[in-house]
Amino acid sequence: KTVNSFTLPEERNVFSRVMEMHQRNNAANGKIVNYLSDTFRYPTEFGTLLYASQLLQAEAMRYGVEHLRRNRGRCMGAIIWQLNDCWPVASWSCIDYYGRRKALYYEAKRQFAPVILATDTMHGNRLPISLVTDYCFTQNARLELTLRDFSGNVLDVQIVDSLLVKENNSCQIANYDWPSTLDSTLKTSTYLQMRLWSYDSWLLAEKCYFFAYPGQLNLKSDEITIKKVDKNILEISCPTLQYGVELSADQEVTFDDNYFVLEPGETKAVSFTTKSAETNIRFSVRSFGR
Repeated sequence: KTVNSFTLPEERNVFSRVMEMHQRNNAANGKIVNYLSDTFRYPTEFGTLLYASQLLQAEAMRYGVEHLRRNRGRCMGAIIWQLNDCWPVASWSCIDYYGRRKALYYEAKRQFAPVILATDTMHGNRLPISLVTDYCFTQNARLELTLRDFSGNVLDVQIVDSLLVKENNSCQIANYDWPSTLDSTLKTSTYLQMRLWSYDSWLLAEKCYFFAYPGQLNLKSDEITIKKVDKNILEISCPTLQYGVELSADQEVTFDDNYFVLEPGETKAVSFTTKSAETNIRFSVRSFGR
């Protein structure tokens, strides 16, 4: 919607003069496309390219923020650059000129949560997992590591019990070892569901880890269902895993969550707000790889 506000249909190419003039870094559009080709499948349509570039930005920031927070003690903070824009432009912002929230906005909410599970680089078949907490109290917890395929089938479960979640701390709490009984080629068709539970059954943190770049994943193109269950609440579900789920509407709508991983068979509730008087809002959804 934002790009459409300053371009004509024939100008909707990232290397057109108008698009280049709405990019303050002279080489940045080329850099975006370059990094995109390393990480995602190359988009075949302009709108998909803009969408995938947002996922790329969010993934890059996730990687950086996890690294900084995981090194608590050596690094005592991180500041996002940047929050918003003063004109409609391709930039680092989380929120664009019109107040529309990019994928990075929602990923920043997740990565700056008080408690996160952070992963280091996988070493062979071993994945180091750290716990970062800004809570000012200590509590006991258990970590559930479940290897699933994209249809939700469980292939492996590893549990780390009797964990101590220390206040204001970052430390490695576990390693996930890829099962020797499973072929390594399954890494493009599986993900690791990580969930940290308190002993009174509160979900403290969760994360989906993928063993390959998004462009290498064998994602499935099943229909994503959107159901309005209340005045301002949607329920989203799909029988198979969906990556980078993007909700949009034909009115100006702000969602409380967006650009998320939808796990197979799970129903996710998303609330929304709008200043529009229109009650018959039409919603749409897409995900990467569809």
